[in-house]
Amino acid sequence: PDWSVQLFRDEAEGYHLNLTSPQPSWFVWWTPAAAPECDDPRHAPEGLPSIQAVTLSYNEAARWMDAGETIEIAPLPAAVANWLAEFAALHYKPEPRKRRRPQSFLAPGERDVSGGNAPPAEGGGDDPPACCL
Repeated sequence: PDWSVQLFRDEAEGYHLNLTSPQPSWFVWWTPAAAPECDDPRHAPEGLPSIQAVTLSYNEAARWMDAGETIEIAPLPAAVANWLAEFAALHYKPEPRKRRRPQSFLAPGERDVSGGNAPPAEGGGDDPPACCL
């Protein structure tokens, strides 16, 4: 079989993630050997595992794993990594970080810098002030 790999612009982030991982790899989706009574065409009839697809995209491999498929990795040769890096550099544009708007409805001391809701200030909350009791 021909296990050629086609690159797609919309997978450029997945290629970038693969290249920046500790070990850039081929991702190989395979199915186990067929039992003698199995007539599923995805299984190799001769008792060997059957390769379904090969990708260089980290994201595509993750989708396969999320679907419960068996994925193996193989080290990526330097020549293929260089070719993939050229493609990723041309097509991968990281999304700019979005500026988080300040919580303008809170006083600066009450704003939660971690992004969650700030606890009420001391003396705040639903209890009326002591002067109004």
